[in-house]
Amino acid sequence: MKKLLNLPFLILIIAVVVSCEKETELVEIPEATIARIANAAAAAVSTPSAAEIAAAVEAALLDDLQEEVEEATAEIMHSGFITSDETWEASSIHVLQNKVIVTEGNTLTIEAGTVIKAQNNAQPNTVALIVARGADIYALGSATVPIIMTSTADEVQRDHTYASGSPNLTASDNGLWGGLVVLGSAYISPSSNAQVAIAEGIEASNAWAEFGGTNDADNSGVIEYVTIKHAGAALTADNELNQLTLCGVGNGTTIQNIEVYAGSDDGMEFFGGAVGVTNFLAYHVSDDSVDTDFAFSGSINNAVIIQHPILSSDHAMELSGRLGTYEAANPYTFDDFTIVVGGSTDNVFKFKDNLKATFSDFWVKGLTETNKSYIKVELADWTEAAAGDVTASDMVISTGTATGVDEAYILSNLTESTEVKASELNGAFTTTATETKPANAGADTSVFGWTFAASQNALTDAGI
Repeated sequence: MKKLLNLPFLILIIAVVVSCEKETELVEIPEATIARIANAAAAAVSTPSAAEIAAAVEAALLDDLQEEVEEATAEIMHSGFITSDETWEASSIHVLQNKVIVTEGNTLTIEAGTVIKAQNNAQPNTVALIVARGADIYALGSATVPIIMTSTADEVQRDHTYASGSPNLTASDNGLWGGLVVLGSAYISPSSNAQVAIAEGIEASNAWAEFGGTNDADNSGVIEYVTIKHAGAALTADNELNQLTLCGVGNGTTIQNIEVYAGSDDGMEFFGGAVGVTNFLAYHVSDDSVDTDFAFSGSINNAVIIQHPILSSDHAMELSGRLGTYEAANPYTFDDFTIVVGGSTDNVFKFKDNLKATFSDFWVKGLTETNKSYIKVELADWTEAAAGDVTASDMVISTGTATGVDEAYILSNLTESTEVKASELNGAFTTTATETKPANAGADTSVFGWTFAASQNALTDAGI
């Protein structure tokens, strides 16, 4: 790091030690003259502002960091079990060669800016980063330098740039690895009625893949400012790893500022648990953007779902309740959502399996005459009357170019004989011809400026 010297002080030193030689006689410069020289120099040089000083310090630090990065190992390989605390530093790209499992009692810390890439192995050896019950992950990205989890096919570099100037993969490059899986000890409700289950998408013989328990306050660590790209893989039909899989994760865990992009299975799926997620963005996911199962009882606050305008997507939300007899005491809550409907998709809202949930402040847009039927609420696999278990308010639908869309149309799959009755949701949905964000609904998109989607102008292009 370069040192900054005070210019007047430097002149003063020079003036004291430098003398003029005339033949053999030395001439001393008077102190008053030295003072005049120093004052004149100080007056001639402007004093740097605090911002200029800060910029100089930051530039020097970045120079030092760049030197450290250049000296670091370009890639570090990982495979198998993590059996002691580890820290993955941003100075190297971390390559997952097979499943990497953080085992019970151990902590994986991932520095801000770290790039993690997974090899594209065939099932049953699909690569994933898995945090077992009793283990912790501290993925501590920031808005300036988020953490990127992606495929080795992605040519993103350590500094998050591309040598070619733009990403080499697209939304159709999905399912290249198994994503991030977190296993906790909170309540679940599988069809077996067991308190513990094996995570979906992983062979049942692996005891380290167990999740569930009786501690809704369980803490698996902190995950913030993380982008997960090109993930999602199936072990068998309906037995998949998602981009972010949260199994029995407790509400002691912090999950905020998360983006998923180009996934072949769900963007984020909950299997029970009580964790809350804040500031979530699902961009061009080919299956459900959000999925819940096993009596999830947590929350999602402030979320954006942007479905692909051409490529096939499934539901924006496929939301199940319990499969077993255990039922959470309180419904989960989803609020402040913006959903941009895709061109080839399925119903935006699919409610199933005795769901208990509350929805508020939603804004849905992107409807056309072709895709307008997707706004109809869909029910499936109910075994008992809902009795008011599903509630909603301030659900605003921009009709776009679609015609004939009103609340009656939206609820036309529901009757007074269906488990969720039309009368239970009457008054929850309003429609508008405008395509601008309503004052009482939709996500705050200003918090997503750090995302890959923002870098691709996806939010601006979607008009949100």
